Amino acid sequence: MSEDKEKKKKGGAGTLLIALMALIGSAAGSATVQILLPHPPAGAAAEGEHATAEAHAEGEGANDLPPGAVVGYFLELPEVVVNLGGEDLGHYLRAKIVLELVRDPGEQIDAAMPLLRDIMLTTLSGMTLEEIAADPDRSKLKQEIAESLGGVIGGIRRVLINDFVVQ
Repeated sequence: MSEDKEKKKKGGAGTLLIALMALIGSAAGSATVQILLPHPPAGAAAEGEHATAEAHAEGEGANDLPPGAVVGYFLELPEVVVNLGGEDLGHYLRAKIVLELVRDPGEQIDAAMPLLRDIMLTTLSGMTLEEIAADPDRSKLKQEIAESLGGVIGGIRRVLINDFVVQ
């Protein structure tokens, strides 16, 4: 009988230790997310206005923007994976595109997302491996994406490529 009590004591301490470790891990993960995620400049989100680089300078990443630059609204498009065109059909492209917009796209953008995704798939699948290799800074690709999406969603300031893998 004393062995049963001894096992219960050890089991209770083990459970407590596991719960404590989970709590510490959760707190550390939460703190990491708070530190790593960008925060909007003070007042910009509440007023719906653009923030200048000076206002952004108070937060992290202040050296990324030149003084006087305007921070726009960002629209993250869904990741796309396409087979590349051309003679060698064994290659594919995975891309994650973010659009910097002049104005807030509003809630209507959700309704247009299937159309935007279709345009992205059509634009990227029409490319060949040779075209991608000939454009190492992706400037032509960014311009083509801006032009093809510009008819659906106006006011595209910049096209940002957050992920780009060719295999």
